[in-house]
Amino acid sequence: MRIVETSHDIGDGAKHAIRLFNQDDYDVIQVHMKKGETLTDHHAPEEVLIVVRTGEVVFTFGDEKVNVTNKSILQI
Repeated sequence: MRIVETSHDIGDGAKHAIRLFNQDDYDVIQVHMKKGETLTDHHAPEEVLIVVRTGEVVFTFGDEKVNVTNKSILQI
């Protein structure tokens, strides 16, 4: 069992990512973003679960857009 403390507010800072921990079969990475910030297109070699804590994130996959909120989890 493991409890990992995470920061929820980045204040006025820009987006950033931090690896919370790394296991043989998965990593946990926390990404903070402000409204209007974007990520560049990229490929993750493993399965990804997106959990939104506050607000809404819009992911674009080709022509499809997917909205994710704190009431849903996106599996990629």
